Amino acid sequence: MKVGKYEFDTLENFEDAKTGVDAIKNTIVELGFNNEKYRVDVLWDGEESHPTKWLPFAIDIEDEGVHCFFEYPYLENKF
Repeated sequence: MKVGKYEFDTLENFEDAKTGVDAIKNTIVELGFNNEKYRVDVLWDGEESHPTKWLPFAIDIEDEGVHCFFEYPYLENKF
């Protein structure tokens, strides 16, 4: 399992990126807008790197952020 954190310029960009994501296999948590960016965390199952549609929106932060997947801390499980 890998954790990805993402910032989208618009809600529409996020909706487009999540098209085709297996919502049973992967867990998407929508954090909402902050500083005019739509923020999302994803717990990816079986991915070795960010999916292509998600890569332009990937961010890397220095801590766990405002949300974490308790069994999969971001810093230990990020791409």
